[in-house]
Amino acid sequence: MLVYILAWDDKGPSKIGIAADPKKRLKGLQTGSPHTLSLKHIEPVGVAASAIEREVHRALAGRRLPGGSEWFDLPPADARIAVRSAAAAAGVLFDETATFDSIHQKSVFRWLDEQARRRALRDEDDEDYDEDLPELAPPSPVELIARTLDAPKAGRYRFSDYLRTWPEGVWLRWAFERLGRKTPDGRRLTPYLEADKYLEERDAKFGRNIHDRWIEWSASRDLSRYEAETLTSVWNSFIGVHNLLESRGDPEPVHGIHDYVDNVHLLSLCGDPKYKDPECLIFWHDDFRAVVIPDKPVTLYSINMGAIAKLFPVENVAVSGFVAPAFPRNIWQRPFLPWLKGAEKRRDAALGAFINNPDKRYPTTEKREPQDGDGLTRVRISLDCPDEHGYF
Repeated sequence: MLVYILAWDDKGPSKIGIAADPKKRLKGLQTGSPHTLSLKHIEPVGVAASAIEREVHRALAGRRLPGGSEWFDLPPADARIAVRSAAAAAGVLFDETATFDSIHQKSVFRWLDEQARRRALRDEDDEDYDEDLPELAPPSPVELIARTLDAPKAGRYRFSDYLRTWPEGVWLRWAFERLGRKTPDGRRLTPYLEADKYLEERDAKFGRNIHDRWIEWSASRDLSRYEAETLTSVWNSFIGVHNLLESRGDPEPVHGIHDYVDNVHLLSLCGDPKYKDPECLIFWHDDFRAVVIPDKPVTLYSINMGAIAKLFPVENVAVSGFVAPAFPRNIWQRPFLPWLKGAEKRRDAALGAFINNPDKRYPTTEKREPQDGDGLTRVRISLDCPDEHGYF
């Protein structure tokens, strides 16, 4: 597919659309038009055509002509800048070597060049300069990619269920309430983008990673019964060690903080009765994020006056849930398309390795005491049989 620009003349208006054969499309449009149309620009963008068209139409919404058409009140030269800017960001969709950093940098440079051209026209009082031209800020490649991806075709759980396991979910709900809207059903991205824009306009520091979350969610799937039950058993084994470490209070764990099992971060999330959210468990790995949801209300933790969190097992309750790939920490520095193509495979491989590993590393603790010189005495808590002091 190709993105094309048609116009009556060099002053516009301009039509921005997509077609496999723009010249054939021009002939069809000319038949019903009282004006002589000409093809002003073609951008060969492959699979990114739909994403670019949507991004350009969104960016130029203020210049759209009445009737909700693809015609915009601006010269074809400016329409071309908008298309090229979006194409620069969307390049990651058809370039196997493109990283978010490189794509975003190209987009920014195109935008800076256009801003410089406009300043020159303004300074020269050029008659082609239009004071009302919208600022064509470079679109985020993450947002553009998110717009191309659909929610999972099947699955019990919605994007809203996944989003609430991240801090931005709380902020986006706040935005919907301020906008006087109900929280969306979680199958379309557009409503969330509107709430995200509301937060951006108020310089919110949180709730702004909606695109990342949608990209992850697009490759999610429901957990199998075996997976959900096995993850629950990991949680039930983990809480004994966690509670013991919390009650001791002082020693630091050998393998990081208390809530890690075999390089997987374990979290418990309380439910919100206002939104009918159940409590759930979160297992967060570099390659996956699994969410286990009990089918009946349970209590996962309590916090006493000393701010010590005590965890509780999940017993005699059926569980289910879903799993999504996790964005790697270096996503902006690595080719994105290969990551996207292999996300589901890596997700399932990492989840399977974790579930089926019989020798998981649960939290342990060390007590540091000076010996002759700088030696350390290490006392580890046993998962199976600590004594009353928590020592071997």
